[in-house]
Amino acid sequence: MTDKKVSKLEEAAQLHTKGEFSKSFPIYAELAEEGHVLSQRFLGWLYFRGEGVEVDLDKAIFWLESAARQGDVEAMFGAGRAYMSKKGAIIESGV
Repeated sequence: MTDKKVSKLEEAAQLHTKGEFSKSFPIYAELAEEGHVLSQRFLGWLYFRGEGVEVDLDKAIFWLESAARQGDVEAMFGAGRAYMSKKGAIIESGV
């Protein structure tokens, strides 16, 4: 990962921590498109939770599966949650 990408990821993480999801979203989206696994997972969670973007379970599943295919275990869990939500299962919040 180049220094520029690391800097972008750090910026997105700081914005996310501050709750500025609409500002972190485009940064994660750019990095996710480039194949960055952590950004793919974060983007999936943003779509799942509707943080900085409208809830979109199809896009959440797409990005979480993209990260999961690269071995991201948390994304595997997230994809499962998104599938269950799409099927109408009741999921307690907390993750």
